[in-house]
Amino acid sequence: MKSLVAALLMTIISSACFAQDSVEYRACSSKANTQSEMTACASEEAARVDAKLKTTYRALLARVTSQPEALAKVKAAEMSLDLLPRRLYRSYLPG
Repeated sequence: MKSLVAALLMTIISSACFAQDSVEYRACSSKANTQSEMTACASEEAARVDAKLKTTYRALLARVTSQPEALAKVKAAEMSLDLLPRRLYRSYLPG
């Protein structure tokens, strides 16, 4: 089970690292001449990566739905990732 949660986390991390390195993104960005065109390319790529991540997550949930302990671990990992930006932000606050 630990390997399944680790695989989910690695998928999320790798998606973030390679989010702007797809064939579609490179083709779009090579044609972009203005900031708004580059922003549009990045937005389209983010939407593609997000859709792929959601598909992967749904497949993971489908596999662990019949395993309550595994499902709880996946949900806990998801909550931890949701809270991560807030934790990072708070760590930069004075006090």
